[in-house]
Amino acid sequence: LAALPILGWSAGTLCGSILGSVMPLILTNALGIALYGMFIAVVVPKARENLHVLAVVAISVAISSALYYMPVFSTVSSGFAVIICAVAASAIGALLFPVKDKEVQ
Repeated sequence: LAALPILGWSAGTLCGSILGSVMPLILTNALGIALYGMFIAVVVPKARENLHVLAVVAISVAISSALYYMPVFSTVSSGFAVIICAVAASAIGALLFPVKDKEVQ
C-alpha cells in the first residue's frame, strides 16, 4: 500500500521530465504558473479556517521577502530559498502554535 504513492510520484516525474523537454516553452511556463496556483488553492482555504495557518504563511512570506531583498542573501538560489522558508516557517509555527495531543480513550 505504501508503494503506490511512490510509484505514482515516480511515474509523474518521469512523464513530466519527458513531456517537459518536448512541450513548447510557452506551455512549460504556463504550467509553472499553474503549479503556484495549485499551491495557493491548497493553502488559502486552510488559512481562512485557521489563523495559525495564516500566521505561518505570513511568516514564510516575511522570510521569503528577507531572502529576496537583503543583499547578504543574494547568493541563495530560489529553490533553496523555498526550502529555507518552508522549514523555518514550519519550525516557528510549531514553536508558536503547538498542537496538543488528543486524550486516548
